Amino acid sequence: MKQQIIDLTKKVAAEFGFELAVMLSFIEVETGGQGFDSKTGKIMIQFEPSWFKKNAPYAPSGKWSINKVDIQTKEWEAFNDAFAKDKDAAMKSTSIGLSQILGIHYKRLGFASVGDM
Repeated sequence: MKQQIIDLTKKVAAEFGFELAVMLSFIEVETGGQGFDSKTGKIMIQFEPSWFKKNAPYAPSGKWSINKVDIQTKEWEAFNDAFAKDKDAAMKSTSIGLSQILGIHYKRLGFASVGDM
């Protein structure tokens, strides 16, 4: 894990009273300690087809229904296909970034919309 991520995590842990070891473990498990894919440079995502089915029950099948959790290019392919069908539902159904926060939690995090998050 990069020192920059460790330093930032220390600040967040101190600010919110979280245990640093727990936060670092969480980051390592969720993203391998990376916020961005080293091959593509894109932010790390995890598109969740089961959430998309709940958020966009009438969306036609497509690439969104077949994703590969360990291959970021496939995650992005599935997300982009879902996004083309229903933007909000696709964003609500995707975990994003270093902490892999699922888009559906945007209100709990203080954002006006999932797009703002």
